[in-house]
Amino acid sequence: MKKIAFFLVALGLFCAQRAQATHLRAGQITAVRDVTNLNVFTYVITLTLYRETLGVNQPQAELVFRQANGQAIIAQQVVENPVRRLVKNMTEELVFTMRFNFPSPGKYIVSFTEANRTADIVNIANSVNTPFHIETMILVNPALGVNNTPLLLNPPIDAAIVGQRFCHNAAAFDVDGDSLAYRLSVPGQSRTGAVAGYRSPETVGPPLGQQEAGGTPTFAINPLTGDVCWDAPGSFGIGERGFANYNIAFIVEEWRKTTAGYVKISETARDMQITVWNHTNRRPEVIVPRDTCIVAGTDLRAIIRATDPDRNQQTRISSESAIFSALRSVFPNQSPATLDPSNNSTRPVSEYVFQGNPAQSSFRWQTTCQHIRDQPYDVVFKADDEVSLLTQPFQLADIKTWRVRVVNPPPVQLQAQAQPENQTIRLTWQPYTCPIPNRSLTIWRKASCATDSFTPNCNQTAPAGYTLIGRVDATQTAFIDSTFDVGRSHVYRISAGEFHAYSLSEPTPCVATDGRLSGVITNPAEKSVFRTNATVTIQANASFPDGRVAKVEFYNGSEKLGEDNAPPYIYEWKGVPSGNHWLRVQAFDETGKSVTSRAVNITVNDIVNAIELNGYPWLELAPNPFWETLNITSQEPVQSFRLVNMLGSSSSVSVQHRGDKSYEINTGSLAPGLYWLEINYRQRARSVHKVVKH
Repeated sequence: MKKIAFFLVALGLFCAQRAQATHLRAGQITAVRDVTNLNVFTYVITLTLYRETLGVNQPQAELVFRQANGQAIIAQQVVENPVRRLVKNMTEELVFTMRFNFPSPGKYIVSFTEANRTADIVNIANSVNTPFHIETMILVNPALGVNNTPLLLNPPIDAAIVGQRFCHNAAAFDVDGDSLAYRLSVPGQSRTGAVAGYRSPETVGPPLGQQEAGGTPTFAINPLTGDVCWDAPGSFGIGERGFANYNIAFIVEEWRKTTAGYVKISETARDMQITVWNHTNRRPEVIVPRDTCIVAGTDLRAIIRATDPDRNQQTRISSESAIFSALRSVFPNQSPATLDPSNNSTRPVSEYVFQGNPAQSSFRWQTTCQHIRDQPYDVVFKADDEVSLLTQPFQLADIKTWRVRVVNPPPVQLQAQAQPENQTIRLTWQPYTCPIPNRSLTIWRKASCATDSFTPNCNQTAPAGYTLIGRVDATQTAFIDSTFDVGRSHVYRISAGEFHAYSLSEPTPCVATDGRLSGVITNPAEKSVFRTNATVTIQANASFPDGRVAKVEFYNGSEKLGEDNAPPYIYEWKGVPSGNHWLRVQAFDETGKSVTSRAVNITVNDIVNAIELNGYPWLELAPNPFWETLNITSQEPVQSFRLVNMLGSSSSVSVQHRGDKSYEINTGSLAPGLYWLEINYRQRARSVHKVVKH
């Protein structure tokens, strides 16, 4: 009786442990803006879990919401009735979905914690009693636009074989086209703590295993593509069962490009499980094309191939990448890419198409303007080998990522025509039809008629031999160039958006300009700066091929200032008022024929923001407004400079020390607008000055 009683007590303790053990293997949390709701702070939160089917069922889950800058809980919400799917033998996927209204703009943490992981995870001590914790950070800020966290399309349950290189890719996709970056982390067990006693898989042993080619095993993640690779697992922990479970974690970072630089707008933690088997099966190899760039509108076609070193095994080719998605939330207005035969997870396992060895699938993607984005599409292909039901745990896979960047098509029918009467060149082109992320067309000029020799590639940053001369809104169809060298021949191109060689128009025919027919201001120089009420001496050259110059008229905009009828052609403009002025001259010959020079811009103002301290000037700053460069002279040594826009975002500046207390600040590509210049002095408190960039 005592033995029976002892057995019943032991059985009861075992059942009690099992009752609270959900045996979680993996999971992640994603957040997507609810476009059906007018409230811009409403999001659809999705918790995806993978559980061992031998564990206790998980009919509900509790999500906890916190502000990221503190530990205070703002909400706790239980979500029930998950969508279930059997993804592997003994593994079930549970998808919990709920809507949540964030209270205001801010950075938030959404987390989930459960008491038990699966048992016998070899790189986590006492794993069955170790909590499972995942979380996602999201920045909710309508001023930055809609923010959806990346979708992780490949399940976080995978298999590896002792001695063979293993790789996994989450097939992350960001609907908003933001930049993604990847880094390894440690699995979590609470909001404030990583799993105690966690060991990175390649350090667990003995035996540790070794790389396929020999040498110490490695475990790493590619920060650009997200490929997690372990080269290669050892046999530690396998024992009589013939397998061992390892858990790892990594973070998918989402970065958005703004006028103030890149801003991190989300972090998604994925906790995943790798089952290592000791078996003679060898993994297949999937072969994908080289990374490429294409213009929107291209019908992209390719053959994806796979081979298996075990010649008697067939293979199947599949992909979970977002470009195959028919969801309207991904690409609202066009058909998805296709892979024939298709083998993604929407197809029942019983209908998977295994082909010969080698195998091949036909890929096709009819791109449109809507596919254009700054970041490439990571198309992750997977090859699985076919195994019988008896050996299904030993099924192996290989992954490869094909990066495809879709860029704006080039503008077409670009024409250039010289206009001698006002010494300009007029460019025209057909209306541009594709949307452009920054809504601008970029104008390029080359002072030569030599044939272009550069070859487009994905990394090119500028057309060789060309100079950037301007940008116009994408709705424009014309541009006037008044800055070319008179008497030289020129060629032009325009490109769509941020420059990319594939978005570059064909060059114009060579445009010749007549240097004998000219009127040009030689003084003052472009963008010169003068004090208010100064006298500005305007000097010009003028010539005609068929007659002498009768007179030269001087203008500020449309206002005539004066004239001169004998060289050197000079006019002294006295008492010049503050402001920006556009100076030009118009030269006439004896018949009344005229030519107008291109305009020269000057700025006239007081040296603003001069601060008086004990009767002497502390700081001089000019010009203001400025173009690219600010010149500063201070009677106190300066420690640092900082520019802040009206939204409070700081911008970096390049500072050249021109003397003991003289500085030149170059603002580079800083957008035009109003800024606060903060100056920190070595001996005194800081000062703040309002500046304006043209």
